[in-house]
Amino acid sequence: MFSLLQRGVFKKIAIGLAGFLLFFVLFGLFAAPALIKKAVIKEISHYLQREVAIEAIQVNPLRLSLTFKGFTVWERGSSEVLFSFQELFLNLKIVSLFKGALVAKEATLQTPFFHLIRHQDESYNIDDLLPSPDDKDAPPFLFSLNNIRVIDGKMVFQDTPKGARHLIENIQIDLPFISNMDYYVDTFVTPSFGALINGTQYTLRGRTKPFETSLQTDFDITFKDLNLTTYLAYLPWKIKGRIPSAFLDADAKLTFSQGQKKDQRLLLHGQFLLKNAALDDQEKRPVLRLPYVAVNLASSDIM
Repeated sequence: MFSLLQRGVFKKIAIGLAGFLLFFVLFGLFAAPALIKKAVIKEISHYLQREVAIEAIQVNPLRLSLTFKGFTVWERGSSEVLFSFQELFLNLKIVSLFKGALVAKEATLQTPFFHLIRHQDESYNIDDLLPSPDDKDAPPFLFSLNNIRVIDGKMVFQDTPKGARHLIENIQIDLPFISNMDYYVDTFVTPSFGALINGTQYTLRGRTKPFETSLQTDFDITFKDLNLTTYLAYLPWKIKGRIPSAFLDADAKLTFSQGQKKDQRLLLHGQFLLKNAALDDQEKRPVLRLPYVAVNLASSDIM
């Protein structure tokens, strides 16, 4: 008699759990996407102060994944597109709910597009989106994005004062992680970067140490005779004077590492050489000449 009662209780519990699971799956597949889409558009539009559109959002409650399709942000008061992507896939971890953070085991962004404009007054079309100095005391938003892939990205930089247009296309990026919190992930993609910049192909690839318990991967950063004067005009601060000459060499390494204690670290170390640097005053009179300056950077956690 008691065993029959036990079987009846267990049967009711099993039916209840199955019903809850079915409701959870159906809600995630059919009801949640519409609710999430409405909330996301409202919040992002309010934060960016720009019109935002999303074609569709897909939710897989069993896999804990989110897929955003057809995302577009327009320039303020304009029909020009500021940022868009065809698809963003996030394979979330349940720990996101308990930590109040965004933790994704996998993040894939397909065909992102970004349009950056430098106006005649040397302001940028995204100046209002940059963090304010008053926000420095605000608590950081915790995140851990792992196994990141950017596929077929494109960026257009329109430099109005110089009458120039810079095009970066066919952007392919693989990153093991970007994180400001400790979270352990089992698998790693090998870091790499590739892009066609103003018609010239650039490719950088990393390497993994498969037998290391730290799951360490290294990414070499090497270049010679980078003409810094080409990019000084794009600095967010003004230089009191003129820099007619400055070249930079780099032989550095970016290391993605994590131990068994879930401590993720993004380390940068190497040698940087500043060559033939010259600083003149507004009247083009020499102020400073530096033929050669070497900086050896110790291993530093940049996150």
